[in-house]
Amino acid sequence: MSQDSGFQLTGSAPENYERYVKVFLAPFVEAMIQRAKLEPGSAVLDLACGTGFVARAVSGLVGSTGSVAGLDINAGMLDVARAVSSNSGPPIEWHQASAEEMPFEDAMFNTLLCSHGIMFFPDLQKVVNEMRRVTAPGGRVLASFWAGPVERSP
Repeated sequence: MSQDSGFQLTGSAPENYERYVKVFLAPFVEAMIQRAKLEPGSAVLDLACGTGFVARAVSGLVGSTGSVAGLDINAGMLDVARAVSSNSGPPIEWHQASAEEMPFEDAMFNTLLCSHGIMFFPDLQKVVNEMRRVTAPGGRVLASFWAGPVERSP
């Protein structure tokens, strides 16, 4: 997905996303994290991380021996993610890139979480292939979403 895909939030939109959408999605995020059954030492990717509230929520769960990365195509969202990050666990590594071409090694994560981003990927099959590539054998992939592909979720 190109940077000019229309998914670039600017101005106060990323701050408003952090302020309002985080509250709306909290129950879904909590349910997803519970199902992930994270343990200290887990390596977690928050895909389409937005302002990073999922990454921040799991950081303390994986402890100092774990790792957390957040990936999003939107620079403004990542700016907010970096600004509001806390030190409750390992430092979160923030990456600006497309989900269709993730800048990670094969089998790098044992847990991949995607909260309400999957329906915005133009080429879902390409993203699923990338998700499979970066998730270790036996790892977990959990995604929450409210609609199908982007044409049904403007």
